[in-house]
Amino acid sequence: MTSFFLLASVALIVGLIVMMRPLAPQPRPTQASPNPAPPATMPPWQAWQVAPGLQGYAWEVAQPRAIVLLQHGYADYALRFVSEYHQLIPKLYAQGFSVYAMDLHGHGYATGARGVLDVRHAVADHMQARRLLATHGAPVFVIGHSLGGLITAASVGADATGLAGVILMSPALPAPIPGLVRGILNLLARINPQAAIPLPAAPESGLSRDGAYIARATADPIIYHAHVTMLTAATALDVAATLPAQLPHWRTPTLIQHGSADTWADPLGSSAVAAQLTGADCTLLTYPDGRHNLLCDDDQVQVYHDIRTWLERWASRM
Repeated sequence: MTSFFLLASVALIVGLIVMMRPLAPQPRPTQASPNPAPPATMPPWQAWQVAPGLQGYAWEVAQPRAIVLLQHGYADYALRFVSEYHQLIPKLYAQGFSVYAMDLHGHGYATGARGVLDVRHAVADHMQARRLLATHGAPVFVIGHSLGGLITAASVGADATGLAGVILMSPALPAPIPGLVRGILNLLARINPQAAIPLPAAPESGLSRDGAYIARATADPIIYHAHVTMLTAATALDVAATLPAQLPHWRTPTLIQHGSADTWADPLGSSAVAAQLTGADCTLLTYPDGRHNLLCDDDQVQVYHDIRTWLERWASRM
C-alpha cells in the first residue's frame, strides 16, 4: 500500500485537485481468478457471517490446536491466501489450525464500491470477528498483512482480550501526521470518498521479485487495480493516529515481518512500532531485499518457516 505518511506534505496543495479526479466505478467481480489451484487435500471453505456485506470464510479443524484470523491488505482478497502467499491457509490448516478470513468492504467478493473502505469500520468488523471466535474455546491468533496489518494492530490496541498472539506481515504503519491535515482529508473523503489519491503508485516490482507471480496478480480481475481512494487514505491515517497511545499498553506476544526493500509499506513503520512494544514479547524480523508480499517473494519458504515456528512456540503454551 502507498506510504500514507507522504500525504502530510502534499495534502494541502493537491486537495482541490483530488476532487477533480474521481475514479471510474469498478463492478463487483464475477470472473474467475487466474491463481493456481489449491491443494487437493484442502477442503472447500464454509461461509462465515461476521457483519452484513462482508464475505467471510472458514476452514475448520475438528479439534483445532488454535484459531487463526487472517486479514488481507488493500486491493487484495482472502482467497488468494489459499492458492498464493505460499498457500498459507492450507499450510496452517494442515498443521491443525482452524483458519478464518474475510474480504474487506469493497474488496474481493464483499459488497461496496471497489477499493472504497472506511478503515475505522474495518477495525470494528475485525473486533466483532474476534468476539465470535472467542466463543470457540481455542486460543486465537490474528495475522494481518499490509493494510490488514494496520487494521489488526488497531484492533489489538483497542482491546486485546482473549488473544494468544499477533503476526503483522509488511504492515502499513504510517507515522502520525498533524490533525489539521487529517481533518482536511476527512472533509474531502466525505465529499468524494472514491476520489483517487494523487500520489504515484509504488511499482509492481515492489510486491515481489517473482515475475510469474506479478503477471498473475496483474491479470487477476478480483484484485482492485486502481489508486488508493480518499476515504481509505483518510480513515487509515485516523486509525494510525490511535496507535501511539495504545502501544505502551500492548502485552500480547507479537511477530512483525518486513522486507527491507518494501516500497508499498515503509519498513521504518514496523521498526518504530516494534521499538514501542516494550511491555510485550515482540520479535521483529527483517528480510534483506524482501518485497511487500513476503510470502510471494524469493524468501517465502523462510518467511513461512518463521510464521510456523512462532505459532508453534506460542500455541504450545496454551
